[in-house]
Amino acid sequence: MPELRFTEVQQHVSQLVTAALAAAAPAGAVDRYLRREGTQLLIGPYSFQPGRGRVYLVGVGKAALPMGRAAINTLGDALAEGILITKRPGGAPANKPRFYTTNIAGQKSIRIFEASHPVPDEGSLHATAAVAEMLAHTTPRDLVLCLISGGTSSLLSQPLLPLPPVMRDRTDVDPIIANRHRGEALFAQLIAGDRFILLRVCLEDV
Repeated sequence: MPELRFTEVQQHVSQLVTAALAAAAPAGAVDRYLRREGTQLLIGPYSFQPGRGRVYLVGVGKAALPMGRAAINTLGDALAEGILITKRPGGAPANKPRFYTTNIAGQKSIRIFEASHPVPDEGSLHATAAVAEMLAHTTPRDLVLCLISGGTSSLLSQPLLPLPPVMRDRTDVDPIIANRHRGEALFAQLIAGDRFILLRVCLEDV
């Protein structure tokens, strides 16, 4: 077996790192599970006929934008409405607009919210309220595609107020972060009563 030269080892390691990063790319994770065949929308082992109900998109986390963009490119005109919640860029003023609309792949109905991470702020609350309001209009025939990545527990937050007695008299507890729901708990609350079909694509952390 021929001995590898150091320069060849460096090249091989570089190729491995490049391949690993490509495999873990947020957009690639969506593309592997979401595709369209004719009029059918295929998400992993599940299929959905957009004509039978509306399709909504909720993307939350530090990878919400690349994941959302990949999903929008595939969904195309099947998408009725969507909200993406991502981390506010470092150094960005906290008094920026709470959200802005964008045109991704011809879709003008996408709202993008920026909020604080790792500690939630008012932007997190407004974004979460917008998601709840959007999903309140769904029916059991509708599909909600939820894209979750790292940071969701801060960006998608709905505190339980007033505070419970055990925390009410503490001065070191910020009411914005006290008793906040994790993203999974909020969606469990939202889907109570079989309000819509929910399918999720999750990244462990980004």
